[in-house]
Amino acid sequence: MDVMYTTYPMELILEDKSKEHQFNFQDINYQGIDMQVEPLEWNKFRVIRLYSTDPAHYLDNNLQPGSIISP
Repeated sequence: MDVMYTTYPMELILEDKSKEHQFNFQDINYQGIDMQVEPLEWNKFRVIRLYSTDPAHYLDNNLQPGSIISP
């Protein structure tokens, strides 16, 4: 059992923040590379992470996390 000493109200410490940060990530295959993306608008996605073992994929500036792709 842990004891936490703080001046914050108990409601702020114990509030459920999981509902605030719900993401709509999808796994896709783009140009033969499996990746996780976040849909932005019709046919546009933001790259979140790559699921690749090829180091060359990580060096491609167009596939870096945060990049926008259009499959």
